[in-house]
Amino acid sequence: MKKKVRLENFVFYDTEGITAHLEKMAREGWALEDVTRSFWTYAQIPPEQRTYAVAFYPGNLTYGPEAIDKNEEYLAYCREAGWEYVTHWQKMMIFYTTAKNPVPLETDESLRLDTTWETMKRSSLAADLGLSAIFLANICLYISFLLHHPLTYLADGISFAQNLLFALLLPSSLGASLAYVLWQNRSRAAVKAGGRCLPVGKGTRHFQQFFFPIQLAAVFWWGFGRFFPSQKMIPGLLLLAAVLYLVWKLLQRLHLPAKACVLVVVFLFLAVPRFGAMVSLSLDAGQESTTVSDAPLTAADLAGVPAEETPSVFCRKSVSPFAKKLEYDQKAADDLPGLSYEIMEVSLTSMLPRCLAAYEEQAETYRQTYKEISLSGADGAWQLYQGNQPMPQYLFYQNSRIVLLRLDDGISPEALETAARLLLSASSL
Repeated sequence: MKKKVRLENFVFYDTEGITAHLEKMAREGWALEDVTRSFWTYAQIPPEQRTYAVAFYPGNLTYGPEAIDKNEEYLAYCREAGWEYVTHWQKMMIFYTTAKNPVPLETDESLRLDTTWETMKRSSLAADLGLSAIFLANICLYISFLLHHPLTYLADGISFAQNLLFALLLPSSLGASLAYVLWQNRSRAAVKAGGRCLPVGKGTRHFQQFFFPIQLAAVFWWGFGRFFPSQKMIPGLLLLAAVLYLVWKLLQRLHLPAKACVLVVVFLFLAVPRFGAMVSLSLDAGQESTTVSDAPLTAADLAGVPAEETPSVFCRKSVSPFAKKLEYDQKAADDLPGLSYEIMEVSLTSMLPRCLAAYEEQAETYRQTYKEISLSGADGAWQLYQGNQPMPQYLFYQNSRIVLLRLDDGISPEALETAARLLLSASSL
């Protein structure tokens, strides 16, 4: 018997949409067999007309999949009425019948609303509100980090991307909860007027289908991102997961066998990252991505002597919409002293004073202070002091660019002017 597994994405209380989908699948020759979270297993059957219905636990009061001692009694009751039990999804029991005019499985619409509410507040509603709280807490924490630790987080594009994703999903999680509450209230009013529960609108269904995989990506990033050796890996993994998801949905529409679908997805999972690595290697042309030969400043520039070879300088770059930051480090070699420096280009000019203050606060933690010095070409310049002892570390800025220069040895005023000119006019950013 052929089987296939589909990644389904339903609004939990959309019983009409779920049963309509299952009836369509039966007409196409696929009958629901089992449900494991979002993966629904179908078995191939001769196409037939089936009618599906659902009942909620604890909607049946003491009955349900978890009530093992009374489950058989309830299933026997349903079987006598012509309904065959299929499986259950979370707190939802799924039945089908081939009778042309079946006896309704549930007729009390008010009870349906009560049981839906009891189920929702323990599952989907609780999950949406919990995700909203997580997203909001992370956004507030990120804003706090931006204000209190701008030197670390202002140019952190990965943190920005993560919290932008959270900011986009926060209204979606709240919107899903609001949509259910509105449906519940409107259906309650319809039932009191003698009618039935209202159907779930297409907009709510499309909303769920679009945001559900994005929510999974955000939860994965928040929950497991800290265990990855590099945060830069995560956006690529999420992009790969999105590609695999779209391919999986396409294969489902083509009604390919489950094994064929799995083989295609596994092949792409292995092939896509390897192709990306090949492209990355070709772009790097065999060079290490952490070293540069065109640093805006080297120790040879300060010494005023030509270097036979361009010194190898370690560079780390971080970029976000708020700022760009380059960190250079050159070790002492060939009679040239070592030096390191940071160049930060602030996109938000309002954050410039806060960044300068952060450098001062950073020095204060080591009981050091910055004292103002005169430096041509800079809008402001300071030298670090340990008590009354000057240190070979300088902070200066021009317009929206901030530079922090650290040296192994002292430096002459002329060499400092050269360093400032090169770093403030560098086009590396």
